[in-house]
Amino acid sequence: MHVPFEATVAAAKAYGTPSSSTAMATLLAATQRAAVIFSGSNLDVKRQAHIDCFNGQPLLTQYQVASQTWTIVPNNMNATPLYGTSGIDNRSTITSGRWPSGITGCGLEP
Repeated sequence: MHVPFEATVAAAKAYGTPSSSTAMATLLAATQRAAVIFSGSNLDVKRQAHIDCFNGQPLLTQYQVASQTWTIVPNNMNATPLYGTSGIDNRSTITSGRWPSGITGCGLEP
């Protein structure tokens, strides 16, 4: 789970507290992440594991320390989410709760 505002506080501690309301708004917008849903298969088979991004962002913000600016970069999977955006496609930047589940031979398990 991505706890709301935890990344904002961590970024401010690491790179300094913004000195203007505009810079604070940018920090807030750039550091918040909504819930991302992944699906994996063959996780127990060496080199055959497969991960899909069901809900997430194809592009994310990344802080550039040298220039002290935020840039937009592809997610680390270089993948387009299959079923919508982060937050389970509800347009919320702080929908951070999610629960693990799995499908086994006996059906869906929490």
